[in-house]
Formats: sequence, structure tokens, C-alpha cells
Amino acid sequence: MERFNRILLEEWAYARVHTSETERRAALPGWLHTYNHQRCHTAFGGHPSVSRIPSLTGQNNWSAGHVTIRGLANGDMRR
Repeated sequence: MERFNRILLEEWAYARVHTSETERRAALPGWLHTYNHQRCHTAFGGHPSVSRIPSLTGQNNWSAGHVTIRGLANGDMRR
């Protein structure tokens, strides 16, 4: 989870200058989609995260989990 948090900060929250917190939050859904559907992960043999969820790919080798990003509702990006 710490690795995901670091990637979240580096590739979404602080990857570019946002003019407002509203703009930063608006960019999150697109970034999450890219992270889960397009970004290759070495832990998954170079495949995106979504490839490991049986209900989406027809595979049956791993159960899907749920990740909650604490603090996003109130804009708190502190660790």
C-alpha cells in the first residue's frame, strides 16, 4: 500500500501543477483508469492491474480487493 501511495503522489497529485484542488481532484478518475487499465506493473508480469481481476477478464486466478484512499473526500493529501 505504501508503494501505491507513493505512485499516487508522484504520478497524480504532484506530477503537474494544478491551478486548484478542484482541478487536481477532477484529474483523479482519469489517472486511476490509466493506472488500473493501461499502466504496466512489474508485479503482474508487465500487465495492468485490471488483468488480475477475474470478473473483468474471465480469469479465475485472483480475487479482487478494494482500496480506499483516505483523505481524498476532504482534500487532505498528508500522509
